[in-house]
Amino acid sequence: MKTIVCFGDSNTWGHSPSEIKRYSFEIRWTSILQKKLGADFFIIPEGLNGRTTAFEDSIEKDKNGYRHLQTVLETHKPLDLIIIMLGTNDLKSRFNVSAREIAWSAGNLVDYTLRSSAGIEDKPPGILFIAPPVIKNSPPFNFMLEGALKKSKDLGMHYS
Repeated sequence: MKTIVCFGDSNTWGHSPSEIKRYSFEIRWTSILQKKLGADFFIIPEGLNGRTTAFEDSIEKDKNGYRHLQTVLETHKPLDLIIIMLGTNDLKSRFNVSAREIAWSAGNLVDYTLRSSAGIEDKPPGILFIAPPVIKNSPPFNFMLEGALKKSKDLGMHYS
């Protein structure tokens, strides 16, 4: 059986921004992936609402993805693949960082994983690095995301 960890934020956790609750298990993207890949794959969703690539959040404590990554890699070792999709929460205006800086920070997660022994035979696991989807206007969250729409659109280019 192949083991895949999906390391991300509320998108991976299954947060529904329109309903302000968690999607049901069967419609979360990690569950859909598990169903499509079948019984030869074990999908481990490691999503955390508010998780950043590496930024400390003075309001939502302990959401630093870089700090969590070692624990996740060691907890689920040996991994065939880790899917890393973070950066949406880094768009919050309180962090005051550019799309390029978010991409650099996310790239540090990839670099850390490439130096790990969390894969098969103590090698690094495979990595699928995904830019988060472009954010949409979401009135309950607009106060935190001033200027984030443009940066969100630029993340894919910088992640590449």
